[in-house]
Amino acid sequence: MEQTRLTDAIEILEKVNETQKILRTQLFEELEDRPATIRGINWDYAYKFAKKMNFINLQRDHVLVTKTGINILNFKKHETSINLTNYIFRECIFHNKEFLKTKIFLEKCYMLDNELILDDADVEDSEYDEINLLRELDIITFEDVWKIRDDIKDLIFINRNNAGKRKITQDEIDEIKKEQKKVGECAENLSVEFEKSEFRKKKWNGNMIEQISKNDAGAGYDINSIWKKNSKTPDKFIEVKGRKYDENSFIISHNELEKAKEAGENYVIYFWKNIVNYLGKDCKNLIDKPTAIIRNPIKNLKINLCENCLEYRIKIGKR
Repeated sequence: MEQTRLTDAIEILEKVNETQKILRTQLFEELEDRPATIRGINWDYAYKFAKKMNFINLQRDHVLVTKTGINILNFKKHETSINLTNYIFRECIFHNKEFLKTKIFLEKCYMLDNELILDDADVEDSEYDEINLLRELDIITFEDVWKIRDDIKDLIFINRNNAGKRKITQDEIDEIKKEQKKVGECAENLSVEFEKSEFRKKKWNGNMIEQISKNDAGAGYDINSIWKKNSKTPDKFIEVKGRKYDENSFIISHNELEKAKEAGENYVIYFWKNIVNYLGKDCKNLIDKPTAIIRNPIKNLKINLCENCLEYRIKIGKR
């Protein structure tokens, strides 16, 4: 099975099940010693996800396997992988109030030619977290539109008919915005550190790098820098885009495009995906390379500009 946050959570479940009960501190010590850690697994995130999925719970500093967790281990041992993922989807996500946003997303899907689908244009940027989780379970796929697996659509319809629709609360909106802010700040910090590392290689003056986004949110970009060593004023304008998971798309605003149009070759986008791998770490002291560096996006990206559009979703590469 491909390594995902779900497989990481199941790995934690299996580790806890070895002793039935384990101190949380001891669990993390043993996890960090596992060969899997070499792959860069964020065990703190995986632990929180396992708890959210109700695989495990915490009682007086001890981690225990839940009844749901025992069922998952039995399914994994005796059932097919599709039966396992169906059980996880039904019991750990669809009927789990912690994943209410996933249910709200699924309610947006509609029937067409006996398929439950959703056009990508109808997907909000904040909903790609839900899509990624469903993709890990093979519940949803993308073929021109998002399609829900046939054996799952009946469950969604039954719930829709019995429960009706529920609007998202202000607290949930605030939580979404809080998470988006964390991802954005981490991506900006990574970009600053990457730029500094490039300057050190060239023995340039790092004082020419300035993160302006915190003081000027309307500038149309996030970081001032330079293209040439002898530049006396900033002539490189870096806009940072970050995605929490493995998604090749981002949102760009009308204001950012106007600045890109004005700056031309001096405007560049640093795009980072899988920011989840950096969260919980000190993004200000990590050096890595952006997923994509896009210079002069007006020229090099396919953007269908419209007169009254405030923002655009940009897709790069393949899904």
